[in-house]
Amino acid sequence: MQFTTVLSLLALGVSATVIPAENSDSQLETRQNCGSIHPACAGGNIIQQGFPCQCGGQASPCDLWACPAGRRSVCGSRGTGCVYV
Repeated sequence: MQFTTVLSLLALGVSATVIPAENSDSQLETRQNCGSIHPACAGGNIIQQGFPCQCGGQASPCDLWACPAGRRSVCGSRGTGCVYV
């Protein structure tokens, strides 16, 4: 009987440490996918995070993207848009 109680408490303790907290991904900033906003930037990638935003409507932090054909784009967070620089 004690063995089963100890195993039950142990399983409860392990599950409490393994199960992630609710909304744990809200602590991470979602990055804007510039390729979905500028079709010409599809296939590009982030080259610098925390880049100064270029427009008043963009929300910080912004990212600098390297687009194909040598173009650069600055994308704001929270879906606030991208602009070529």
